[in-house]
Amino acid sequence: MRRAENFAVHLQQLTAFDQCDPGFAECIALFSAKLTSSYSLTSRRYSVWAGVRSILDEAFTHAVESYSGGWPNQLLGNMKLSGMGKSPPEWRADPVIIECPSGYDRTELRISKIDQFEMKPPDTMDVDWQVSNLRLWYTNLRYVIRSAQDAVSDPYEPACHHFCSTLDTAMRLLSVLAALRPGRSIYFGNWLSDDRTRPQAASYCELCWRMTKRWSSLVCTEEGPSKYSPEAKWRKLSNRYCEVHDPGEPKSRYRRDLPYKQAFRRELEALRGRGRSGFLFRFPLPNGADTQELRKTAYDQVHSKLRPVTASPATNPGLREKIWVLHKEGLHQAEIARRLGISRQAVSKAWKGLDDLVRLRRARACIDPTTGESPVSDAVFTELKSLYAQGMPIPEIAQHMGLLEREVAVLVRRDADEISTSLLKQQLYGLS
Repeated sequence: MRRAENFAVHLQQLTAFDQCDPGFAECIALFSAKLTSSYSLTSRRYSVWAGVRSILDEAFTHAVESYSGGWPNQLLGNMKLSGMGKSPPEWRADPVIIECPSGYDRTELRISKIDQFEMKPPDTMDVDWQVSNLRLWYTNLRYVIRSAQDAVSDPYEPACHHFCSTLDTAMRLLSVLAALRPGRSIYFGNWLSDDRTRPQAASYCELCWRMTKRWSSLVCTEEGPSKYSPEAKWRKLSNRYCEVHDPGEPKSRYRRDLPYKQAFRRELEALRGRGRSGFLFRFPLPNGADTQELRKTAYDQVHSKLRPVTASPATNPGLREKIWVLHKEGLHQAEIARRLGISRQAVSKAWKGLDDLVRLRRARACIDPTTGESPVSDAVFTELKSLYAQGMPIPEIAQHMGLLEREVAVLVRRDADEISTSLLKQQLYGLS
């Protein structure tokens, strides 16, 4: 009964986006009508992959090949939707930092081929292997969307918008397929219910976009050496907060960011389309944003210092927001100054501050999925450590290197073993 209820919830999500290719949208509706709670990723009699192959493959391939705009074709290759659960992608995309003379580095995607094609490990269940592959293809689809939108001057140009909406629908399909796990699986020779074999669900910190300490520990254990000691019991690690915001750590940012918790939740719901933002000026989401980048956008918004943010909704917009609204109305700086009763110099300074904030936010909006943080080159990190070791305050380092102050604080904290503990306390706790 519970599996049938969960299936009904997932099935409701399997709908096409408004601007999706009409042929693919029609096939999504046919595929959704065919599915029942008996279908699963590993079932032979009720195979979801047979349905994808017979109903969706041709329509999706036609929709993708019909688009004439620019995008990295190798990220999808010749793979059909029905094969995405069986094999991981041969080409991957990784965000890399491109240093700019202006001081605001930008992030670009580096497309690279996996040297050795990955095979299913012998001790991995088939359903877990399929879900892992679907996540990798999901990421590739997201990067294709981002690249296609970056390649045109207007992302909402009809052809690009239809193409990206089709890929958005395909991403939604993969998410639903990943949830169609079997009721039972063979685990080390024994038939066990799925809830006893499936991995733990990903959990995010209540104060930011990062994974919780418990989930990070599980991921590190499964995919490589754990950053926690082997004796650490993951069940005792926090499943509410990340390493940066762990209340048990004396040098964490928990108390500093706790007053922003409710505002962060409200902005997060607004970005998900479930509520209304309290801000007049809002940061845009990166093209093809994933869950963490959406959460980071909400975090950056409430920590932007555009207005005082407390546990109660902020009602009065800040000066920079007021100036931005009047500027959008077509007023010049002199007119804005008279309207607000301030000097023209104050308007100019506030507008420059907003422009700097937007450019810095644009450069730091994307997240490297391997680290969960905005990418920072080795050269930048080395210079940052050098400046900090020389005693330069964190705000000055951030301004000098084109980074956010809180980013510098986190980078310094992670490298604290190489830096004087007393100096760390003086500057980390002195960060505004």
